[in-house]
Amino acid sequence: MVRNRNQQNMELQALLAEAHEFHSTDPHKSIAASAKSLELAIKIGDRQGEAQSHMYIGIAKIILGQFDAAVNILSHAISIFRELDNWLYLAKSFRHKGTAYLIPGKYLPAAQCFLECCSASQALETKDEYHLARLSLGQIHSVLQDHDKALKLTYESYQYFHATQNRKYLPLSLKNLASCYYNINEFKKALEFQNIANKLRDANPWHVSSDLLNLAIMYVKTGKPVKALKYFHKALDHNAKHGFDAQRASVYFNMGELHRKYLKNPDEALSAYTKALSIAEEHNNKRDEVYIRKGLGQLFIAKQQWGKAEEQLQKTLRLAESSIEPIVCSSATYLLATVYENRGDFDQGYRFLKEHIKYLEQLNDESKQRAITLSQIATYQAEQRRELTEKQLGELASRLRSQRTSLQNTASLPAIVQALQSVVDMKPERIRGELSSLIAKFEQENDAATNQGIGFLWQDLRASVADTIAQAITKKFPEVGLSPQEQKVCVLLRMGFTNEEIRTALDIPSVRTVETFKYRIKKKLKVEKGQNLSVVIMSVPLHGEY
Repeated sequence: MVRNRNQQNMELQALLAEAHEFHSTDPHKSIAASAKSLELAIKIGDRQGEAQSHMYIGIAKIILGQFDAAVNILSHAISIFRELDNWLYLAKSFRHKGTAYLIPGKYLPAAQCFLECCSASQALETKDEYHLARLSLGQIHSVLQDHDKALKLTYESYQYFHATQNRKYLPLSLKNLASCYYNINEFKKALEFQNIANKLRDANPWHVSSDLLNLAIMYVKTGKPVKALKYFHKALDHNAKHGFDAQRASVYFNMGELHRKYLKNPDEALSAYTKALSIAEEHNNKRDEVYIRKGLGQLFIAKQQWGKAEEQLQKTLRLAESSIEPIVCSSATYLLATVYENRGDFDQGYRFLKEHIKYLEQLNDESKQRAITLSQIATYQAEQRRELTEKQLGELASRLRSQRTSLQNTASLPAIVQALQSVVDMKPERIRGELSSLIAKFEQENDAATNQGIGFLWQDLRASVADTIAQAITKKFPEVGLSPQEQKVCVLLRMGFTNEEIRTALDIPSVRTVETFKYRIKKKLKVEKGQNLSVVIMSVPLHGEY
């Protein structure tokens, strides 16, 4: 039976390794392996394996463009990782969920996920996930045109990966820096960082595909069309070799733009646009199709083929309206007005000019909305903390006032004090039991106010033994460097407090934060996996027992 379970565990780990290997290079294979690992994990009751399976399926769904499905699947993984107290995978899952929101432009929920990732990763000794989430936050700020904040976040993460010589994530941070500079039209700097990223990049075919295309575009923007064309062809060859058919549409589209705008070669431009359109339609990629048809419309305008231009631009406008892209709608309506004006249909030309003005106003509203989103992102965590703190402070003040009043009104105060003093010299772990007995006794003799008075005195009593416990823990673990707050958590664990009681006593925002402190303490004390921290703390000798 044990042997069979070991075999199942080995099979599960092999399937998870396969899912991880393929999640960014062949998402279909990754999903197939993850589905098998999920079935096996559920069968043998392995919650960690179940959560990892969901996470890999979610990542693969992102690459396949199935963002809503990815969000739902990753949310399920997050709930399990949180239950298992697995902070590393919790941080990873939040980061990938943020990506599933980011790509389709849902910036506020994306930012919330990346901030959750930052929060979870701060409980770990590694800062990789923290800085990866900060890179993604930089992307959001860049898209929303908050370029100073975008550069700050991205550059700080780049400095971290550079300082730690992290060859896995350093190329990504350089690539994001290139994107930041590209978005503020500093194309030479963008090209410089992209070139460095390409030299350091890993062998992941998916990353190579993206980097080759980015490099080609930056050569276009820096006035080197021949070099750009060379990298477009490299990207095409690479995508064909690895079966990345859908990616070829973007390459052909940008080649069409290069031939139309810079090389003034309309025949080559038409050929490239046509190939791009065929691939986009085959893969039902409406977003690429919008831009390809607009490029075709501009090409036909340059060739004065007004009928063909009208056909492409009308289709562009319908696609852009259905996908709510006012910037493309604005451009398409202006080009259509140009077409009708040149054909002598001035009424239609005037109508599309009015449509163009309408979309310009919509773009202005969109700009205001971007500012609102940035403000929401900036205040998201601060508001949460402030509301939580104010609520807790109110509850604490109310409880304190009630306890003080009840203590003053307690008729049996001398008896209570005498009884409490009798347990002061006991070991702390026994005090709570004695107090429970005392409370039960006084419940028979006094009203509820007396019991609240006991609770208040217990606060003073706890303070009287806290120093003894803190000194014992420091003596037992002299070199671990526990922070003052971590020492307080250890003291309360030594007294037998629960997580909820520790949260209340130390005015900590949530039980999850208490768990974060316990996780850090376990790391510092080098508590073995599976061993209970409370048991370790309870084993610290007191009262000269060394």
